[in-house]
Amino acid sequence: ENFNIKVEIIEALKASFNIAYEALKEKDLSLDAVIEFVQDWIRTFIDMVIILIADVVQKVYVYIDLLMEDVTGSAGGGIRLSLDLDVVALEALLRWLVEAVETFIYNILNPSNPENYPSIPKSIPEHMFVKFGVYLEIGTPKVIKKISEGTDDTCTLMIAVQANLPALASLLGWDWGDWEVVFGVYLDHFSSKSLSKSLGTSDDPDTYVDLWLLKGRVYEIN
Repeated sequence: ENFNIKVEIIEALKASFNIAYEALKEKDLSLDAVIEFVQDWIRTFIDMVIILIADVVQKVYVYIDLLMEDVTGSAGGGIRLSLDLDVVALEALLRWLVEAVETFIYNILNPSNPENYPSIPKSIPEHMFVKFGVYLEIGTPKVIKKISEGTDDTCTLMIAVQANLPALASLLGWDWGDWEVVFGVYLDHFSSKSLSKSLGTSDDPDTYVDLWLLKGRVYEIN
């Protein structure tokens, strides 16, 4: 089924209106009730859009990639440094930004009685990871070919370690939340469609996954 972001946003706009309107019908009609209706409509719509974005975008990342070539001039591997935000951090970040903008607007309209800006939720740094990895172009292992369909003869093997921001901050004695370190070996940017029948991944030809071969996790328990 094709996903159309424009259609989904319009549907969210209609649904949020209906929810706010149902709440309005239970109140006595007044200017305050109308203002509250508009506020409820906007808040509900924003919540729906945030959930929609978080559902579509599972991860956001920026990276620096140093490509290495072998003596033949072809790519043999490289080094990658990236900052990754998963869906939990993305949703929390969007909600925090909305609250910050609302507070900013309120303070402009009420300079004599300003509100404090919202603090950054710990879920944001806890789900932001700095990842360092070394990767190599290798022949696709036979065991992987057996569980996949239409796989290329070569793939990218990544050896990586990633630490969330609280883990790095703890080295400086700062408490930014619960720390976590993940490490292991995986096949990077592997076709999701080729694994759809064996592992139940998406059959979208434009979707890719990290296929972990070995994975370890060390984390803080409170």
